[in-house]
Amino acid sequence: MIWLKENVAFLTVPFMDKDGVEDGDQGKNRRPGDHNRDWDGESIYNSTEAVREFLLVWSDNKLKYEVI
Repeated sequence: MIWLKENVAFLTVPFMDKDGVEDGDQGKNRRPGDHNRDWDGESIYNSTEAVREFLLVWSDNKLKYEVI
């Protein structure tokens, strides 16, 4: 645990689609799109775009991810 504390940074991302869940409108068939599928290319949701931009700043552009 000491190594983890000294070498790893954790970031907790809040729940992204509260409104969709409350409205019963979430998941892979959501229109215009599922938040989980909004990470590749240009985001359609402001919340996803904001987190993507924050991750780059937070990680000092060191974070690498691949959408599969």
